[in-house]
Amino acid sequence: MLGLAILAVVRVEHARPLFSMSRQAYTIEVIHSDGTTEHLDVNADGRACARLGTSQQLSEACRLALNIDPNVIAAAALGQLNHVDTPALLALILRARMSNDSAICEKGGLEGLRLARCHEAVVGGSPTFSDSGVTIRIP
Repeated sequence: MLGLAILAVVRVEHARPLFSMSRQAYTIEVIHSDGTTEHLDVNADGRACARLGTSQQLSEACRLALNIDPNVIAAAALGQLNHVDTPALLALILRARMSNDSAICEKGGLEGLRLARCHEAVVGGSPTFSDSGVTIRIP
């Protein structure tokens, strides 16, 4: 009896999901180096996030935070959510603060100090985040 073996090679690309089907627009403040502030209205297409272009991290977090599903946001960290400060971490914090819902922190899978940081952003004052000369504040 002659056997035939078929070998298939599958290549899996690690794509970062940027959007789920459920998105929600929001507003953040951009604080310029001269101290002036600008309201940035981020609608469902995320184009306004390009205004944060000098900071890749803030720009990506801006787009990710449009998602209302914390699991979609967390997936963009590719397993590094509780190990490395990724745009997904910031996006979860942004989404939790904008939704005034600290449960988003847990639903997204945050643990330890990152979970505490997320909770503080929800209940505390208006947190600011800076990267590459760009600062944003969540009103």
